[in-house]
Amino acid sequence: MNKKNKVLLTIMGLVVLSGIAATSSTFAWFTTVRSASISYSSATVETQDNDLSVHYVSSLNTMTATTNDYVNDGKTVNNVVLSGGNKVTDISGDGIDFYKPVWKANTYGGGQVADRIDDITLAAAGDADGYLIDFTLTIARGSGAQSTNDLNVYFDAGTAVTAASADAADVAAVKAVRMAAIKGGAAFYHYSPEAETTYNYLTKTGDDQDEAWGVKEYLDTEVLTDVVEGAAFDYYPTVAEAAADNYEPFLTLTSAAPTVDVTFRFWIEGEDEHAVNAAIGGVFKIDLKMYALPVIA
Repeated sequence: MNKKNKVLLTIMGLVVLSGIAATSSTFAWFTTVRSASISYSSATVETQDNDLSVHYVSSLNTMTATTNDYVNDGKTVNNVVLSGGNKVTDISGDGIDFYKPVWKANTYGGGQVADRIDDITLAAAGDADGYLIDFTLTIARGSGAQSTNDLNVYFDAGTAVTAASADAADVAAVKAVRMAAIKGGAAFYHYSPEAETTYNYLTKTGDDQDEAWGVKEYLDTEVLTDVVEGAAFDYYPTVAEAAADNYEPFLTLTSAAPTVDVTFRFWIEGEDEHAVNAAIGGVFKIDLKMYALPVIA
C-alpha cells in the first residue's frame, strides 16, 4: 500500500475553554464548580479505502450523526458528521472512571478543599454532557484485495490536539487535554498533546485512610503510564518500516477479530498542571487520522 492510497480516518472538532482557574503547587483545577466549561462543535469521520472501514456507533453525549456517501477518485467515501452543542468541564480520571470535586468557596486563594467529590456516571446517551466528549466507532477490515492479511492500523501524521490560532490562550488550552481510546471496557491508549513529568489523575479507593482535597476514600496521585505525547505520529509505507522505527500500531485487525469497536474520550484533566488561568478563553481542535497497512509475511 503506498501513501497515495492509504486509508484516512479524520475526526475534527472545535472546543472553547472558558471559566476561572486556580493553581496549586502540583495540580491546577478550575475552582468554579459549573461555569468553567468547554464547548464542543462537531466531529467528522471519513474513510476512502477498501482495506479499512469506519462507522459511527453511538455517543454518550447528545449528538446528531449525519452520514453522507460520495465518490472520490472512483472510491466510495463514507463521511459521518457528529454535531451537538455539548459542553464539558474539568474532571479527572483514567478514561474509564471520572470524578469532579465540588470546591468549598471559602478556600479559594489558599489550599483547595472540596465539599465532596462527585462520581461521574457514564451509562446512557447524555451522561457525558457537561463533562467530556465521548463517541464510539466501529473500525473494520474492508473488502479490498489486501483484506485477507492482518491489518495494522496506525495514527497518521497530523493526528493532534492543536490550538485553533496562535492566540496565547488557544496555545495554553491545548496543554490540559487528555484523550483515551477504549475497547472491551478498558482504556488501551492514552494521548497528551503536551509532555508532562507525570500524568496524575484522581481515583476512588473506598479506603477511608486515603484523602484527596479533604475528601476521604479518594487519591489524587495515581499516574497513567505509557502515554503517547505531543506530535508523536507519522506515516510509514510498510509495516516493516514502521517496526524498524519502533512505531507501534494503534490496532491490529485479524481474520479472527476483523472488527473492533473503539470509544474515544476527550476531557480537560483537572490534575494537569496546565489547567490554569492562561488557558481561559482558549480554542483548540482535535484531528484524528488513521491509516492501515497489511501485515505481509
